[in-house]
Amino acid sequence: GFHKLAVRRGITRPADLAGKRIGSVRATAQSYVTTEYLAHHGIAPDAVTIVSLQDLFDEVAALRAGRIDAGFVWANGVAQAKLVPGVHILENDTSAGVHFFGYLVTSERYARGHRADIVRVLRAFADAGNFMEAHPLEAAQIAARHSGVDVTTMDALLSSQHYTVDLQPDNPRSFVAMAAFATRNDPIRTWPDPASSFDDSYLREALPARDGLHR
Repeated sequence: GFHKLAVRRGITRPADLAGKRIGSVRATAQSYVTTEYLAHHGIAPDAVTIVSLQDLFDEVAALRAGRIDAGFVWANGVAQAKLVPGVHILENDTSAGVHFFGYLVTSERYARGHRADIVRVLRAFADAGNFMEAHPLEAAQIAARHSGVDVTTMDALLSSQHYTVDLQPDNPRSFVAMAAFATRNDPIRTWPDPASSFDDSYLREALPARDGLHR
């Protein structure tokens, strides 16, 4: 639900996107959501015109200038899109069936010599997530103070996330799907192997109850 589909007047259902110009921010989660959303609703790639955009600012500008008819916006772009005359939010990205995860990544070389540090980092992230769940407004105030974003915007951003530290079977599956998409669209050039990419032994040591890959 993080991305919201902003559309022009006259678009009232997914089928209305056929024949329209759809904004896609290349090499981002938004681009992946757009592709999956169209496929889920049975809209063939050649039934729409995909307009490649640089970033969220460019997308809102394209909506305002009439260069696109629809596009998924996110974060503060949602409020900005709502200010564009004749544009409204049709729905969020739930029906695309996409789940996004963030991964703590390290090199094998670093991991070999810093196991205890990685375990401490995992526990620290878990503690921070627990704090954010229990004290959402205070967490937003802290994040806003360090990022320069106003508290209201930060609170809205944090409330649309689910901050936890764990590994579940969905993680490798999602990783494979997104890596395939990224490889096809060329933001990455080396195909990652999920079998060797995931090492849950650190999480099992730090937080055994959160390691869903080896229960």
